[in-house]
Amino acid sequence: MFSKWFKSKPAAPAAPLQNEFFAPAEAANEAPVESPCNGVCDMDWQNNICVGCFRTPGEIGSWRRMTNAEKRTCVASAAKRAESWA
Repeated sequence: MFSKWFKSKPAAPAAPLQNEFFAPAEAANEAPVESPCNGVCDMDWQNNICVGCFRTPGEIGSWRRMTNAEKRTCVASAAKRAESWA
């Protein structure tokens, strides 16, 4: 009964790869933002930051899901934390 209706609908466009492990697809010409991680992973739990990269545990954990704009904001925030740390 409904087979004619379903067959007449155009196919949905393929969605970009996006799940809990990958950030939404970015503009093709935009360079990816590099992680500020430098391998010195030591958490200062009193201030809730990594003393290697100055990111919070939440920022570290969600890095792979962030868009490039969110990553740039995260890196800028980490740089401000690093300045106030010194």
